[in-house]
Amino acid sequence: MYWSEELVRYLYIWVAFIGISMGVKSNAHFNVQLILNLLPLRIRKIIQSLATIIVIIFLSIVVYYSVLLLQNIIMMEQDSPMLGIPMYIPYAAITIGCFMMEVRVFIKMIHDLRYPSAAIDEGDDQ
Repeated sequence: MYWSEELVRYLYIWVAFIGISMGVKSNAHFNVQLILNLLPLRIRKIIQSLATIIVIIFLSIVVYYSVLLLQNIIMMEQDSPMLGIPMYIPYAAITIGCFMMEVRVFIKMIHDLRYPSAAIDEGDDQ
């Protein structure tokens, strides 16, 4: 039953990378709002927009290099030891998960720009 351990490991990787994109949709990712809450609303929005742009750039870089990694793995034609599936299938979780997260961050950014009052956190006093 060694193959089951390998299957669970690969499924866990897929669930984790798809889950990061779901975390963006439900705004479940950890962030520190302490300093932002002390700033005026206008400056807070500018910093949040800048942070979102940085996240999109970072995810674009990860997706780009993960595609290069996938190309190398496909050329090597490596299979997993127990299941015998091509190794690009587990590694594709990085590309697909980060791309899905990038799309969700972009959609959230557009939503926040279109509906600025909805972008304010519920706990804000200002």
